[in-house]
Amino acid sequence: MRKLWRVIRIILIIGLIVGAVVVGEWYALQGVDKAFDQLLFRDAMNSASVMLVACRMVYDFQVLREIEREQLLIEAAQSVPEGEIESVDLDRIREAGKLPLVILTDENGEVIQKSGALMADTYTWLADIEEKLPGVYFDGEEIGIYGIDREFPLTEETKVLAVRVENGILVLFAPQPTIREREELTVGNLIGHLGENPNVRYITLQDESGFIFATKSVTDMTSLAADSFLIDVNETGATKSRYIDFSGERVYELALKFPRMGLYRGVLRIGLSTSDYQRLYTSYGMQLGIILLLVIAVAIVAVVLLFTSRKLSAQMGLSDAILSEMNALCAAVDRDGVITLINPKTAKIYGFKQKEVVGKLIEDVFPKDPFHLEETLNSGAGSVFATDITIGGERYDLDVSTGILPDGGAFAIAEDITNLIELRKEAAGAEHLRALGELTAGVAHEIRNPLNAIGIAAQRLSAEFKPMEDDEGYRDLLRNVRQEITRLDKVVREFIGLSAPMSPDLKRRPLQPILEEIAEAAKLRASGKHIEINIALKDVGMAAIDEEQLKKALLNLIKNAVEATPEYGEVRLSANRDGERIFIEVWDDGPPIPPEIREKLGKPFVSSGKEGGTGIGLFLAFRVARDHGGKIEVDSTEAGTSFKLILPGC
Repeated sequence: MRKLWRVIRIILIIGLIVGAVVVGEWYALQGVDKAFDQLLFRDAMNSASVMLVACRMVYDFQVLREIEREQLLIEAAQSVPEGEIESVDLDRIREAGKLPLVILTDENGEVIQKSGALMADTYTWLADIEEKLPGVYFDGEEIGIYGIDREFPLTEETKVLAVRVENGILVLFAPQPTIREREELTVGNLIGHLGENPNVRYITLQDESGFIFATKSVTDMTSLAADSFLIDVNETGATKSRYIDFSGERVYELALKFPRMGLYRGVLRIGLSTSDYQRLYTSYGMQLGIILLLVIAVAIVAVVLLFTSRKLSAQMGLSDAILSEMNALCAAVDRDGVITLINPKTAKIYGFKQKEVVGKLIEDVFPKDPFHLEETLNSGAGSVFATDITIGGERYDLDVSTGILPDGGAFAIAEDITNLIELRKEAAGAEHLRALGELTAGVAHEIRNPLNAIGIAAQRLSAEFKPMEDDEGYRDLLRNVRQEITRLDKVVREFIGLSAPMSPDLKRRPLQPILEEIAEAAKLRASGKHIEINIALKDVGMAAIDEEQLKKALLNLIKNAVEATPEYGEVRLSANRDGERIFIEVWDDGPPIPPEIREKLGKPFVSSGKEGGTGIGLFLAFRVARDHGGKIEVDSTEAGTSFKLILPGC
């Protein structure tokens, strides 16, 4: 019974796979059909676009030629001399204007003189010249033009300009369009050439009156008035497409409104052959059928293998899950040194993808063999050792264990103990700092007592004693003593602050009022040195902070910036927010901090380089940032120095 149920399940699974493939192939065929429609539409639109642009260029050329003929006649008319016109004047006007013919007639249209050859058709045209130019001959107008038509530039009308002169009427004849212009450089001829493309079955241009133009292949086709499809295109101006039968072939037709170009107007129809697309469609369908048969065969084999290898897959899945979730670096090679396994942690640290390195030699991926896999292969025994690696400027401390696999290969598991070592260092540093703070506090208290006595003595000397001579020098000396006592007292207070506990009282507060208060303090501090303070504070929202500690840290950064900036220099205070992080930057254009000092900033008694600095204020600022879950980034170049306080927002 169990075997029968297994067979039924296999049949059901195969049936579902086959059904899914059939449905998928049906959708694929529908997609191919739609894609072919889009390709045909694109090809037809490209052909139509090229045709319209070319036709417009030809038509514009014809109009330009008509304008040139008109301009030629006008320029020739401007050269007509005053007074009576002689025969020599006719020759000069004709040659200067490059005209084929110039004649002088009387008021009745009779030819008096001529320059150029009179053709037979010209005699016919001259017979009723008065009716063609009534304004000049009957109405007494000074000038008149006949035959120039910019909308229909290639008409066979004679193109002339008549000018009234003292002894008659001067008629100037423009050059007629050449045979090439009439027969080759026409919209109809261009459409005919474009219709010779083997994929183009026909091109027609028709309006309500009938066909204006059609390629030679068109012998029988519906008129515009009898086709609702074409009527809609003509009335709405929309571009539409459809499939129609043409000479026993299925043709893709694109219809669009043709912009008026002289005699050419109406609906342009372009029919494209679909035979190539039909062959591709049939071939694609056959390929899908073959694929269906192959899928059925593969499905049968796959289902059988699926049931027989389920246990193995489960074991492999468990192994992969363990390797993926391990926080250690894992790598394995076969006996030839070819990498067979890399876990995600290793790939992430080294910056490559697992699939890219599996199958490569270990020396190509790990040139220095940090895991000693080659050594393990050569010795045939595993080992345990500590090492470190540096990747992308970041150092990792590792505890590595290696061993031999049953197939003769080797493996290595390296535990990342970088954070553990850092924690040990921080713990040792904290203990050192605590002891140093207690020592400095004791020394500071011992210094403060005699310092107070010296200060009192200086006050008494200033108030109770007056020298016999050089009183001003005496006062200056006492004033210097008091100033130095004040400076020493400030240093002593900073030393005492080192030993004071700084556990922050973090509360969710808006930062804007604090930053505005710091900005005002910065302006006040910088006013004595004529330093320009630029403030750019955006609303950065809320953060969990200890207000007093944060103020103290920012004031220390402002104080350092002002002291480092030369007179008439610049200090900038800015704040902005990027996602969940808040950035508060203090920048000055003072001299850069040397690299050897920049690396040690944030440690006790390491100053940013200004004269007389103890580094305690900067150390406290770094400690406040760290206690708030943030950090301070320092960037110092010739252009200026930036201290950027980064805090987590909320």
